[in-house]
Amino acid sequence: MKIFFLIICTFFINNNFFSQEKFNISVQYKLSYKIDSSKDEYKKENFILLANSNKGVYQSTTTYVKDSLLTSKNEEIRKTADGYVTDNNYYIIIEPSKSLITHYQPYENSKFSYRNDNKINWKLINETKEINGIKCKKATTHFLGRDWIAWFTEEYSFPLGPYKFYGLPGLIIEIHDVKNEYLFSAFKIKKYKNKFYELNTNTYINTDVTKFWTTFYNEKYKLSPLFDDLHFENESVIPTMKKNLEEKRKRENNPLELEH
Repeated sequence: MKIFFLIICTFFINNNFFSQEKFNISVQYKLSYKIDSSKDEYKKENFILLANSNKGVYQSTTTYVKDSLLTSKNEEIRKTADGYVTDNNYYIIIEPSKSLITHYQPYENSKFSYRNDNKINWKLINETKEINGIKCKKATTHFLGRDWIAWFTEEYSFPLGPYKFYGLPGLIIEIHDVKNEYLFSAFKIKKYKNKFYELNTNTYINTDVTKFWTTFYNEKYKLSPLFDDLHFENESVIPTMKKNLEEKRKRENNPLELEH
């Protein structure tokens, strides 16, 4: 109970006193996705979108909570952040009026980002359906190497959605690719008069898209440099760890972005 109380206090402090950006809405999405295209198995993770009329910030809920805990001055709270782990520790900032998408990716020893002037060409479809009591309209597009079907609502005028999707005349409630390998669905929407939140991007190195993704895959499947200075009596430990990482790379053969 004490830890829970301290966590709530940390969220209140971080989001209301030490922040610089104001947001008017938060949308929580569940992502179901196939990381291995050869298997009918789905991983699931929750994400959160913070939005105002000019900007959207998108990240995993795990990262959102962990970052708030780590800024606490209370060591007991900071330690609890170690338990929050995600394979999707990126941040995405979208500025719809400028057609700008900025992708921030922290690594163990470095942080990289890249920016795209990337407009999405949507096709509006004369079809509607209700999702969780919200009237939605249909739209389709080809983006990031996949064909997508989106359902958006004009009840919320923000031209944003999960991940890097934006540009429709309303909030995206649900979107999935035609193969149903990636499905985003909103499950909670909350309005605010002013919700304050700060994302420190000053420590990221801006680069081009090619170097960004090359670095991403090299870092993701590379053994941590911390092992360089370690010695194991069993000489097979390091080779086995490297082999496991290579096998993981082969299994994770279905990234969301097939084109960059």
